[in-house]
Amino acid sequence: MKGNWFYNNKYLIGGILIVTAIGVIVYRRLNKKPTENNIIMQEGNSIEEIGNLIYSYPKTKLSSYNVIIVFGGINYANPKWMLKETPKELLSKSIFVFAPYTTSYLEVKKQIDATLAKKSITINGLSVLGFSAGGLNVQKTNLKDFKFIGLIDPSTRAEYTSLPFTSNVKMIYNDSNWGGYPKIKELLPKIAELVKSAGGDSEKVSLSHAKIPSYFFNKYKDLIA
Repeated sequence: MKGNWFYNNKYLIGGILIVTAIGVIVYRRLNKKPTENNIIMQEGNSIEEIGNLIYSYPKTKLSSYNVIIVFGGINYANPKWMLKETPKELLSKSIFVFAPYTTSYLEVKKQIDATLAKKSITINGLSVLGFSAGGLNVQKTNLKDFKFIGLIDPSTRAEYTSLPFTSNVKMIYNDSNWGGYPKIKELLPKIAELVKSAGGDSEKVSLSHAKIPSYFFNKYKDLIA
């Protein structure tokens, strides 16, 4: 009897098993904890000022982030101004640390390591960008240590024409902005050619000095974050 019952109802039983299997799969997918490789980053960020550094943290809480250090320039181009020039969508994806050009990269990195350690955050990838006088801070580093290197209408020196530029270097400049500094004006096209010859990217624009950071961030936003 039992055998006949199962045989007579085999299609019903098969349907129940299929529905049950589908239900299990859907349940597991809905309750699967998202990993940091496939999580969708939420829009928004929070700001924290520690000493002379400004930290911008994505709203999405992760244990590991890309960290982008941004050095500003003199006068108006302080960390707060550089933060204002950075697109919101970038601030939603990575940790940004805005630093004054008067603080060395090594000191900034030391402070970042201490701050993130207290929050149990590890660095997934490290990038460094410098605008104007902040470009010197970037050129003083070991360029091979970074995921992305940004030279934003940077100040420069003759000694940096021997730097080991890499394909990770992106540069935007307007040497006409440096008329009051003839040596820098002369060097910038040379640095740009060295960047290109190393496989990097450099572009000369006609923008004023203060307009270049926003242009740079928007052009390379997919690479920066």
